[in-house]
Amino acid sequence: MSEAVKTPPPADVLFDDAFRDAFSSLLNLRRNEVSFSPEPVEETALQAIFEDMLTAPSVGLSQPWKFVRVESAERRAAVHEIFLETREKEAETIAPARREAYGKLGLAGLDTAPCHVALFLDPSENKGGGLGVSHAPLAPHYSVAIAAYTLWLSARAHNLAAGWVSILDEAKVKRALDVPEAWELVAYMCIGHPRERLDAPDLEKKDWSAREELEAFLLRR
Repeated sequence: MSEAVKTPPPADVLFDDAFRDAFSSLLNLRRNEVSFSPEPVEETALQAIFEDMLTAPSVGLSQPWKFVRVESAERRAAVHEIFLETREKEAETIAPARREAYGKLGLAGLDTAPCHVALFLDPSENKGGGLGVSHAPLAPHYSVAIAAYTLWLSARAHNLAAGWVSILDEAKVKRALDVPEAWELVAYMCIGHPRERLDAPDLEKKDWSAREELEAFLLRR
């Protein structure tokens, strides 16, 4: 990717309270953005984000991912159309009492985000020699998902925003992007400057859902 290789920090580096507070802020301020400004994103920031994605852990250190930066206006328009078609079908699966609310959700920034990145699992990638996969066949998919989350956090750390568009027909997206049939779409991400900084998750602000406290999920045995 970049010509200069980053020098990693020493393995025994210790982090202080200021760093932990900043890291907690990053986690809490990450949002799934659905509306972007047309302002272009600096190439240096995008390069840094892509480099950060490579630090994501992967099962067997296999790095089973392929990242497709979608720059063609025609391909981006095709993906946007696929989203609209898929969303119409998904609406039919939503409980009737919630369909009106569903129609008001943003759900995608495909039309305005200056950068689109599709993250695929390449099942032919076997650098990891199959380590950790025999009893956890979805581990490679999880690896790509973690790379997507790394993108999310890195984008926010660069004062940008990112959104994960999951309402897509995978087969149609693969055809639109002209990628190998064997690849599996894990995430389609939009990156850009947000039109506004959300102070809470968009779906929470629109009363679609709300986060629960830790005790709702933490079990003790």
